[in-house]
Amino acid sequence: MHVSFNQAVNSTFCHSISLSTSFDIPDELTAHADELDEPIATLIVRRAGSIKTYCQSLRRPLVNNENSLMLLMRTILLADADVSAAGIGRTLSAARLLIVLVLCVALFSAGASVFTGVSETLRLSGIAEDRTPGGVVRTAIISGRGQLFLAKQGDAVTDRYQVARISSEVVELTDLTDGSLVRLALK
Repeated sequence: MHVSFNQAVNSTFCHSISLSTSFDIPDELTAHADELDEPIATLIVRRAGSIKTYCQSLRRPLVNNENSLMLLMRTILLADADVSAAGIGRTLSAARLLIVLVLCVALFSAGASVFTGVSETLRLSGIAEDRTPGGVVRTAIISGRGQLFLAKQGDAVTDRYQVARISSEVVELTDLTDGSLVRLALK
């Protein structure tokens, strides 16, 4: 980031990506953190005497094979010539959040989900029926979360769900956290 910052400043104010042999703005900002909110041009003039003197000190050529950060910082500097180092940092943070937001929108549009629903976590593998004098008693065979559950009506399935009803092809689970019903069907 150090080199990218220098190159962004140098290409904006001096039209060169070479580095200064006399002045190092990131080092100056590290030594004088109270100047982070001052415009970068003001810092250059304070340290070098003038922008022209600073630009004449750019004698050390450098090839940077990863220019994306430098280009982002240079765009910020071109958009606002009075921006401070702290302002560049805030803008880069906002850009990072925007990129994450765009990625999330793209993933959601593609069908990805942050929450994998219970139907993906728990699966109804089968239903067993026992005929008793009191009628048919069904047992749901539910797999998920690395376990196999044999559950009758009223039984717990994990610590979150309770079997509400079992039909010949569907099991209804009550979510104990919010009371909602979740249906698992045979496939």
